[in-house]
Order: sequence, then C-alpha cells, then structure tokens
Amino acid sequence: MGTTSPRPEEHHHDSLPSLLRRQARAHRGRVAVCGAEGDLTFGELRDAADRIGSHLVGLGVRPDTCVGLFAEPSADVVTGVWGILTAGAAYLPLSPDYPDSRLRYMADDAGVRVVVTQPHLRGRLRGLVSEGTVVVTARAAMAAAGRHPLPEVRGEHLAYVIHTSGSSGSPKGVMIEHRSIVAQVRWLERNGHIGPQVSVLQKTPISFDAAQWEILAAAAGTRVVMSTPGMFRDPQGIVALIRERGVTALQAVPTLLRALADTDGFAACTTLTRVFSGGEALTRSLAQDLYRALPGISLVNLYGPTETTINAASLRIDPDALGDSCPFLLPRATSNPPTR
Repeated sequence: MGTTSPRPEEHHHDSLPSLLRRQARAHRGRVAVCGAEGDLTFGELRDAADRIGSHLVGLGVRPDTCVGLFAEPSADVVTGVWGILTAGAAYLPLSPDYPDSRLRYMADDAGVRVVVTQPHLRGRLRGLVSEGTVVVTARAAMAAAGRHPLPEVRGEHLAYVIHTSGSSGSPKGVMIEHRSIVAQVRWLERNGHIGPQVSVLQKTPISFDAAQWEILAAAAGTRVVMSTPGMFRDPQGIVALIRERGVTALQAVPTLLRALADTDGFAACTTLTRVFSGGEALTRSLAQDLYRALPGISLVNLYGPTETTINAASLRIDPDALGDSCPFLLPRATSNPPTR
C-alpha cells in the first residue's frame, strides 16, 4: 500500500516546539528519551529545551538563524535539538563521524555562529568553526542562570538545515521549515509509524536526512531510545539494545538490515513491530529473510529526497506477494511526492 506525505500547507501554523509542549502536558511523567546516562520524561525534556532555548536567546539566537549541533549519540542530541528549536533557530546537525573537512564546510556554508556540543568534543570543534563562534555545551546551557523570553515559533520558520551528499559536486544545504517537518511527523503518526505506543531506536548518524524523524519522534509522543557512538556499524550491539529497551520501531538501510538478519539473536527481537528500509534498493530475498526471522513485523520501504523533507512516499511490503516472479527489486515509491 503506497501513501504520500501531506502537503506542508496543511500545518502552516504548527511548529515542532508546540507539538512537544502538547506531549509534555499530556504525558509529563512518561519517558521520552532513553540514554546510557539515564532517562528523561516528557516534562523533563520540555524543561531542558526551555532552559537551553532561553540561554541561546541570551546569546543572540533568533528565528531563522542557524545553530550547529555537534554531539555523539546520547540524550544530549535530543535535548540540544529541542533547545535550538525552542530558541526559534534552525539546527545544523554535525555528526562527529564525518571528516573534519566536510564538517568545516557545512558549518561555514550555513553561517553558523553558535554551536551546541558536549564537553569532550569542544577541542575538536574549535578547529572546525570560524574564530568568534560561540561554543556551549547542552548541560552548561541548562544550568545557566537567568531566563530570556522565548520567541513564538511559526510554521514558516526554519527548523533545520541538512546538507546533501555532494555526489554531484559540493554538498548543498537544504533548508526545512517547521510546517514541512510537522507535516512529516503527522504523516508518520497517522500511519501508525510513530506515536505514544512506539519506541524508536535513534542510531542513524545525525547529519543524515533520515535521522531527523528518529530524533524528533517525541513530537508525537514516541519514546526515543538513543544508541551509543558507532552503534550504526554494530549489528550485535543494535540487537542487544533492541532487546534491552523493548524497541518497537527500527529504521536501517538494506545493507545493515542484511547484517541484522544474519546476526544471532535478531529473531529474538520480538518487541519489533515495524522495520523501515530506505536509502538503497530492498531486494525480495532480504524482505523474505526479515519476515522469516520476525513474522509479526510490518516491513515498510521508504523513499524521499532531502528536498521533500525525509520521506515522500512509502510502500508496505506484503509478505504474501514476495513469491511473485517480479519485480526482483521492490519499488521504493508508488506515488508522487508532495509539492512545496
């Protein structure tokens, strides 16, 4: 079954901070983020976002400015993103897994003058940003004294900037507005891919387009389980974390899904209800192996260029149709992407 994302005009007045505030009011005591350093409830996540946002406003951050986020997988990624959004700014995800030359280009191209990071990354970051750039850790921002009024974030304000792969030249920065990513969140929610009953593993490196819905899933009441640095290359570690934390939703490229299907213990990941594939061609043989290992899952093939805000179309794979003689490669999309 193919579905398209809704048009962003449908959510012109919504913003990501407004969605998080609703979840914090409705589920203040429920766990929103699970990390190696502890859990955060929705109430605690909103409070952290407000404190970080207030500190950033005090540093001169305004709506439609771009603030870098340089952090390894941890709760700091989620609190940093939501703090930047609450300040009205767009976040630029800078993955520590990227080469310094690419990170330097991205920060310069986006005009970043403030970066949120972690204490152990400050030294490396100083060599990546221009002189005069303000560097602040998420935890220091949360502990800062004083409060500054937070802006009203609107649908037409920028939410984040993602750089393309640069396969056809220099990487290009794509600016995504709140109304567009809110439309994506609503589409994922409406299709049951995220929501209060879902626990999603955030293991995609943060500079990738596809990572954003994992990071931002708390906007729909989803519990976000943070991986540890390098886990996206560690199938055994992923299996262990799924089983330990009761993860119900997993997104991965087919190369990683193949490695997972071949990993001892994957068939015991019985909490998984949805597996999302994207970024590469999903073959029939891999789909069959995934259904063989976990017969109860729903396997969804996602497709969308960065410019259309993560996912433009999807195909839910019917296990009963996998024996058909064609196609050998399963289609990634079945309908036109939304216009902007």
